[in-house]
Amino acid sequence: DMLARGERLTQLFKQNKGRPYTLFEETALLLAYQNNAFKDIPAAKVAETVPKLLRFLNSRAADVRSEISSTKQLSDDDRAKLVKCINSFKEGLVNG
Repeated sequence: DMLARGERLTQLFKQNKGRPYTLFEETALLLAYQNNAFKDIPAAKVAETVPKLLRFLNSRAADVRSEISSTKQLSDDDRAKLVKCINSFKEGLVNG
């Protein structure tokens, strides 16, 4: 299980050379990983799921993105909002 998690984490942080992740994106991906959003996704599919998650979060958590971008901090409230959005995304993956 630990190796599988490590493999998913490696896939999670593969970035396009011309476009590194923003602080918001890195924060969101780490929270998604911590909350097992990628647990049921084969490691080979993680890289194609990441942009879908980021698009979802950019539309559903724009206020959190703005806050993190301006303050460079993750408040407890913003963390809770992001986790809620991540769980919503995860449910959508499971339920189609």
